[in-house]
Amino acid sequence: MINTFSKPVQRWVFVGILVVIVYVATNYWYNKFTKSDLIVYDDDNSLHQTSISGISTEQVSVTLPHSTRASIKELDIAHDGATETHKVSLSTSPKAMTTLTPTTSSQTSTPTTSAPTSTHYNDPTLNYTGDLRGWDSGSFCDDFLHRTFQQVVPVCSADHASNKQPAVTCKRSPRSSRMIECSMANVLIRPKMLYNAVTHSHIVNSGAVELLDTDSTVCESPDLSQVHKTTESGDHVRGMVEEAVRQPPTFKQDNCQRWIEEPTFLFQGNNVHVYFEFLAWYNTHKSILDQGRMDSYRVFRVAASSFKYLFDDYEKLLFPGIEFMHNMTEETVCFKRLILPPGCFASLLFRCKMEYDIRGQCFNCNGKGRPGTAIRSFRSQALKACSLDDSVPLRGYRNPKKIVIILRKQYHRHPSDKPENFNRVLSNSEQLIAELENKTNTTVVSFYGEDLPVCEQIRIVHEADIFIGVHGAGLVHSLWLQDIALLFEIVPRDQSGNKTFKMLTKLAGINYKEFPIGQMSVAKIAVDVNHVIDVLINTIQNGI
Repeated sequence: MINTFSKPVQRWVFVGILVVIVYVATNYWYNKFTKSDLIVYDDDNSLHQTSISGISTEQVSVTLPHSTRASIKELDIAHDGATETHKVSLSTSPKAMTTLTPTTSSQTSTPTTSAPTSTHYNDPTLNYTGDLRGWDSGSFCDDFLHRTFQQVVPVCSADHASNKQPAVTCKRSPRSSRMIECSMANVLIRPKMLYNAVTHSHIVNSGAVELLDTDSTVCESPDLSQVHKTTESGDHVRGMVEEAVRQPPTFKQDNCQRWIEEPTFLFQGNNVHVYFEFLAWYNTHKSILDQGRMDSYRVFRVAASSFKYLFDDYEKLLFPGIEFMHNMTEETVCFKRLILPPGCFASLLFRCKMEYDIRGQCFNCNGKGRPGTAIRSFRSQALKACSLDDSVPLRGYRNPKKIVIILRKQYHRHPSDKPENFNRVLSNSEQLIAELENKTNTTVVSFYGEDLPVCEQIRIVHEADIFIGVHGAGLVHSLWLQDIALLFEIVPRDQSGNKTFKMLTKLAGINYKEFPIGQMSVAKIAVDVNHVIDVLINTIQNGI
């Protein structure tokens, strides 16, 4: 065979091919490691949705690390008016900022891109600030803590002949067998009946919930088998769904005393137990986020028991316009769409620490530096309800100025419990406080949660460099600690396997130190004060 190319030509061909390979490989790895998601805000820092197409590459460009200039192609910004100016920032550090004025479009653009490298929430009714980085896309954390309810749980069949849609829709998490969220379309609630039914744990056969007879929705051949497998017997979501589909609908919308057009979130609140109450609030907050962009919505609450409800005032701040079932005067209230967030025992935060199969993976989900996660956005919203934010200056746990200790005292938590059964009251708290002030040169503040309004409890802990407490519900306030602060949990021997607050602080990205003691959870416990202080000082000096 005759060689048609001379050796110099062959050499240059080889060099050209090598250059192409290097160019392609360089671009691949450059895009993999430097291309960043865009987080879009308006002037009041409210997050807006993004969709694809409509803005030229010249209008949207950001400064990447190493002073490299890069254009983001095919990006459009969903906005309320043609003259809004938006800030665009990177979700990685170092951050860069630029501005753009979105163009007006009469058409709604459709997303066509693949999944981003991080996820975030986009409800414009919530006040977000800063860089809203979420869980890494495709990770367990993103799959379970963000996307969560991905599998449909069949309840009602549609009537395809009449084009009627299922009146009840439920979804479960593929990661947990005890988590479900349901919604009902065209449904009637009898508020007083529902309140009495929930507080007495007898929703089924109460007449408190029923579907409306409409031309748009139907519940053919209701099947509750999967709902039963995915919920506990006393779960209020299960009870309401079962009651709604118990009999064929006969009630007409025209007969409703009150009709609510907006999507409505109905949660069951815990009257006294602050940890489970915060789980109910978190679940509701996340359900709101999961619904995406809504022009408006409503929040209703039904109490879990007939005990005095301790959190009314704070709920009015956290969910402005909230309505309470026991205060409603209408005999019938009907909803175009009613969403039932999971109960407190079906909360992500609870399942993460309860289920062995996912506990280890949840512990790998560190929320530090990820304000776009649901738990961090809930934290921001809860602080905002008390007119607080993280602008309060702190020295941090490595150079503490203020130590806060939460104390426990006996109280009546629920009907089946007696105050004298209450455990883990710290008997030598006064000695601990005095020695802490003496040996750490800090200001030590102590409080009983039951004595203070919720916002005052949140404010006290939010200002702490170090938060100390014996294992108990009040440590849920560790969620308000700032990133450089620390939860120091005193854990009795019988609670060593209870990782409630280690899990909570990990998911929220808050520093945590466990201090185990040999005592069991008896009514009153005492700690070795010198040992506590030695371990705390070592943590201050050397970190966790």
